[in-house]
Amino acid sequence: MASAFKNIKEFKIISNYGGQIDLLGKGSFTGLQIYQSILDDTIRSNFELLDTGNRGSKDDVNVEEEDDIKITVGEQVNLILSDYNEFELDFTGIRQFTIEDISSSSSSTMNEMFGIHLCQKEYVDNQKEKHYVTKHFESKIHEIVFDVLRNVLGTPKEIYLDPALNLLPINGMKDTCFDFCTMLGPKSKPENEPDSAGYLFFENYNGFHFRSIDELFKQEPRRKMIYNDSNIIPPGYTNKILNQQTYNNMNLVQKMKTNSLMNSRLKTIETYQHTYNENDVFDAKSLYKVTNNAALEFPIVAKSLGVMEEINEVIDHIPNVGSLPPGRNIAEQLPFSKIRSFNLEQIVRQAISRYNQLFLYRTSITIHGDFDIYPGDIIECTFPEVSAKDMKMISSEKKSGLYMVADICHYINAEHCYTKINMIKDSIMSK
Repeated sequence: MASAFKNIKEFKIISNYGGQIDLLGKGSFTGLQIYQSILDDTIRSNFELLDTGNRGSKDDVNVEEEDDIKITVGEQVNLILSDYNEFELDFTGIRQFTIEDISSSSSSTMNEMFGIHLCQKEYVDNQKEKHYVTKHFESKIHEIVFDVLRNVLGTPKEIYLDPALNLLPINGMKDTCFDFCTMLGPKSKPENEPDSAGYLFFENYNGFHFRSIDELFKQEPRRKMIYNDSNIIPPGYTNKILNQQTYNNMNLVQKMKTNSLMNSRLKTIETYQHTYNENDVFDAKSLYKVTNNAALEFPIVAKSLGVMEEINEVIDHIPNVGSLPPGRNIAEQLPFSKIRSFNLEQIVRQAISRYNQLFLYRTSITIHGDFDIYPGDIIECTFPEVSAKDMKMISSEKKSGLYMVADICHYINAEHCYTKINMIKDSIMSK
C-alpha cells in the first residue's frame, strides 16, 4: 500500500526487542515535526503514533515484522524525507534518531495514542560517564572544542569551527561535552573580529557548529524570500512567504540590565597585588561595524532619558591571576604565575552584549517545505508596508533585510509539507 505521506520516503522503528515497525502505509501517525535550533545541541523530532495492532505490510520480505512489538525509549528510528525540490534529509546511519521520550496521550480498548520524541545519538552519549570532560586543555578554544567533540564524545559527524583568537588553559571538571562546549562560547574571541566576542554551539543536519556570532552575520544569504499577495515568486527570489509575524523584543529596563545597547563598567579586585580597579567604560555600540551585523543602523532607544550615554550595568570580578598557568612543570609554569590566564576585560562584557544584541528583533515566517535551510543561515526577506504618501505597498525598511535563522521546524502530514522559521537580527535598517 502506498504511503499518503509523499514527503516521507522511509520511517521505521527498530525495536530493542527485535523486529521493526514500518510506520508508512497504514495511517499509524498523524504528522511529523523536525526541529533544529542555534540554542540546542541536538536535532529533535516528534510525532504521534496510533497503536492499533496493525503494524504495517508484511509483503516486504526484507523486513521482519512483529504484531506485538514493544515500543520503548532508546529504540532507533530510520527516517528519510524530501521537500518539494526533492532535497533529502537522511536520518539513517550516523544521523539515525533515538527515541528519547514516550508519553501516552490517550487510550481505549482498541487503540492507544503515543507522543514520541526523538533526539540524536550524541545527545544520549553526552550523559555517559565515559564521555565526561576531565582532562586539562591549554590551546585555542576552537581546538579545544574539536578535541572534546571528536576525541572525548567520539562523534563521527562534521564539526564546523570559526577560529578563536584566544588561548585558554582550562580543566574539565566532570562536565558533559555539550555543557563544556557551550560554556566556552562566551569566552571566545573570533580571529577576524578581535574587538568582539561570543560563540554559539549547536547541532544541525550538517553537523556540530562552534560559530562566532559575527562570522555568521558575514555569510551570504542562503535564500531570498518575499511576502506579497501574489502567487508568483518574482525574479531574483527563491521562496514565497506564506505568513509572517513580527515580535517586539525590546524592553528598556531589560536592555539596560543586559547591556545590549548601553554602557557598562567593570570593577575588579586584584588579590595578588591587593589593588582595586574600575575599568574604563565599555560601550556596546562599539560592536556594530556594519560588516558583522544584519543591518546598517544601531538601534536608538530612550534618547531623551540619556540612558545610552550613562553607565547602566556594573560587573564585579576577581581576576584569575596565576590560575592554571600553561606548562608541563613548575619551571614552565612559573613565568606565568603573575599573569591572568583569561582577559576578562576584553571578552566577557563583549560577549554579554553580543548575545543580547542577537535577539533584539524576532520574526517568524512560514514557507512551503524547504529542507535545505539550517540554523545559523542568513536569509534575506522583503516584507511590505503601506506607504502613507500614496497608499501603495512598498518594501518595509524596518522589517525587511537580513535575518539569521534561530529555529527551524519542518512539518509534514499526509496533505502538506511546511517549514516554519524563527529569525533574529541585531539592527533594523536593511543593507
